Amino acid sequence: MGFKDRILVCRRCGVRFLDTAAQQRRRAELNEATPNLCPGCRALEALLRPRRGVVRWFDARRGFGFIHDEEGGRVFVHVSALPAGAPPLHRGEHVEYVLERTKEGTRAVQVKRVTD
Repeated sequence: MGFKDRILVCRRCGVRFLDTAAQQRRRAELNEATPNLCPGCRALEALLRPRRGVVRWFDARRGFGFIHDEEGGRVFVHVSALPAGAPPLHRGEHVEYVLERTKEGTRAVQVKRVTD
């Protein structure tokens, strides 16, 4: 099958983006669908997707800690990311959260406890 570079249009923002022959070939090998979102919208969607992790540690006195992300990373969490009036997090608790990128780095927001 001959692949050629082509221009696609993002269904969310309407931006035109390049779909290279190499990308098409790779997707064909992996049996993946043609993207309908531009790279920017795909990145934003990944950022806003709820994630899961386990609390590594949380210091209630200092008001922050870290979560071990389901994908293996370490994510900063501040007490302000918890719902108002919620008790502090404890080591080993399972949580769901959204990532937020700041100039200081990535942090968890909208944190809630989950039960598996």
